[in-house]
Amino acid sequence: MSQSNIKLTSSEIASLWTSYLNNCMSKQVLTHMIQYVKDREIADVIRFAFRFAQKQGKRFETIFQKDEFAIPLGFSEADVNTKAPALFTDSFCLAYINHMAKAGLLAYGGFLAMSTREDLIAFFHHGLHYTSKLYHLSTSILEKKGLLVCAPYTSIPKEMDYIDTLVLHKCC
Repeated sequence: MSQSNIKLTSSEIASLWTSYLNNCMSKQVLTHMIQYVKDREIADVIRFAFRFAQKQGKRFETIFQKDEFAIPLGFSEADVNTKAPALFTDSFCLAYINHMAKAGLLAYGGFLAMSTREDLIAFFHHGLHYTSKLYHLSTSILEKKGLLVCAPYTSIPKEMDYIDTLVLHKCC
């Protein structure tokens, strides 16, 4: 069977639906952020994320039309009060984008692994690639600005060791 005739699997439908809604939400949050951000570097990261979300939106539409997939009712301009005052500091916006990039890496990786159709593999791979760029960009700016929060450090084992005995403590 040719790739163009292969129907969407249930996991591909769920992946498309979930990533579409995430993308719609991201565009609206970023639209608000971009209005008020003052720091040029952070504004550049927000614009990068927004442009990616816009391009992904067009790519979603292409897939949905090709497969006669009803476009989900996602978040839109109607869900954002463009006259609302600034809700976030610049540093919060940067940390938010970094966190969302982390979530996006996990999501796109999972969606990619659940896809079998060539076009969807390419779509989710593209998303993973650009989300990886966004993560790298936002992480490097967080570090440069002294805002990067790292996991705690722990000592590194200097030699291999075995557990000789197992001690169980009675609890309660």
